[in-house]
Amino acid sequence: MVEAINRYIEQEERKAAFYADALASWEEYQQDGLHITWAEAKNWISTGADWQHEIQHCCCG
Repeated sequence: MVEAINRYIEQEERKAAFYADALASWEEYQQDGLHITWAEAKNWISTGADWQHEIQHCCCG
């Protein structure tokens, strides 16, 4: 029973943290109007991985 309660508390804490992050993001967007779409984020992530590879071979290779 105690384990189930602890799991529930952890789940609720993660949920509260998620909502707090979402609210902070929304408030920041309301202030500066900056945002990025999911497609832009995916493209940036994949491009960023390529940059890391190129930097390692260029600077450290």
